[in-house]
Amino acid sequence: MTKKFNLYILLTCLLFSAHAQQQTSEQVIALFPYQQSVSVQSSLLKMDSWPSKEWRNLFKMLDDDSLKLKATYTVDAYVHHANSNAALVPATTQQVVNGLKQAKSFYAKDYLIQLLGALGSEIGIAPLTKYLKDPVFVGSAARALAAIGSDNAKATLSSALLKAEEPQKMHINAALAHMQFKLPEMKIEDKKGRIGLVNFQDPRYLAKVQEQMEQAKEPVTKRNILSQLEKVTSVAALMETAKYLDDPVLKKQAASIMARMALRDNSLRGRGPRAVLEKALPLISGTDSISLNKLLKNYLRAMPYDEVITAVSMSDEERKLGFEVLFDGTNLDKWIGNKKGYALEDNVIVTHPELGGGNIYTAEEYSDFEFRFEFQLTPGANNGLGIRAPTKGDAAYEGMELQILDNESPIYEKLKPYQYHGSVYGVIPAKRGYLKTIGEWNQQTVVVKGTKIIVVLNGQVILDGDIKEASKNGTADGREHPGLMNAKGHIGFLGHGDVVRFRNIRIKKL
Repeated sequence: MTKKFNLYILLTCLLFSAHAQQQTSEQVIALFPYQQSVSVQSSLLKMDSWPSKEWRNLFKMLDDDSLKLKATYTVDAYVHHANSNAALVPATTQQVVNGLKQAKSFYAKDYLIQLLGALGSEIGIAPLTKYLKDPVFVGSAARALAAIGSDNAKATLSSALLKAEEPQKMHINAALAHMQFKLPEMKIEDKKGRIGLVNFQDPRYLAKVQEQMEQAKEPVTKRNILSQLEKVTSVAALMETAKYLDDPVLKKQAASIMARMALRDNSLRGRGPRAVLEKALPLISGTDSISLNKLLKNYLRAMPYDEVITAVSMSDEERKLGFEVLFDGTNLDKWIGNKKGYALEDNVIVTHPELGGGNIYTAEEYSDFEFRFEFQLTPGANNGLGIRAPTKGDAAYEGMELQILDNESPIYEKLKPYQYHGSVYGVIPAKRGYLKTIGEWNQQTVVVKGTKIIVVLNGQVILDGDIKEASKNGTADGREHPGLMNAKGHIGFLGHGDVVRFRNIRIKKL
């Protein structure tokens, strides 16, 4: 009796644990839209074993204007997840077929029809066939069958074409033309003359696509050829695709291809790629345009302006003067705080707001010093340099903060003078107008001796003041700054939710 009772308790606990771990459709969609796939990966894995009830609830949300976008993000992510594991495709396709049966709105039906094409399973052919007779959905259904691309899908389209009338006939013809189009086979030889499979990253593949685009006359053919560029990941392919951003027929397709190129490989960086991606951003359209647009915005926000950044070593002159390296591009050993929010990437420190941002501080405390560093702003970026600060509390008041700010951005047009870049926040204003263009590296020196502060930006003195003198009749912002006269403290970079980069950080004790 005791053993049976214990077994009953164990099974109950296991069932309770499984129920507790399962996420409902409402809980999952709350995670979307997301910035990093790692934040939703565990939920996608749990969706593998979802009961039909949760799938019905999720697809029902596609008919609700207040929920459909989050539901779309969720389904998009799961379909991508399923396509990466062939074993999941049949069951996922069947769930989408079931969702299409219950869909009521145009948005939900059109979206789920397109997903059947994206999944590429034969299971989707039968439910798509009936939509070839529907004047509203025939285009989406025909394109989905073309995306499946099998002999059965082609036969279904060919059979429907015999019975179709305009405008359905036009859509089916276009889909069949897409299926029949093939980029001429390109044989690639290695150094020993052996012929192998096409390597999409081989420059000759890109050259072949360029040649075909120049020869193509019909819009459908051009679209088919342009779609081949999405297989290539290189700056050259990105810039080639960008040529079609001014083409009235191809610009939206080109913009979406460029966005997916960039999101697939973060090695596409530098001023040229940034410029064309910014041009593509407003042109992105289609069912997934909202999620794709958001992801590309976040990508551009964090995208490095530099092609390659090398680690910087201290000059012999600085070494003779007694400077010490705090950061040379190789490690963050001399810093404490949120090292996830301030990560070492490409030999620079990069702030990551999505990972908490926050602050990092020198492990050591300093009293009087000369501090040299370089920083690179992104549009509208806001950060700060904490001086003689504790590691807890607001450094602007518990110590003092020098502004690090893109104060030329329109969003800061109503700043107070004591909020300009380089100002001792709330206490002493700095001169404005000496920041370099966004994306360029600024050089800054801060000299702190007693109550006197000097800030030199790109060779120009923008602040030369005395905090004791400036605050004797009250501070400029009218607030208490209890840490203003601290004798010593940490030096820190103080995040305000924006991407900023730092490098080449040195200090000399005075």
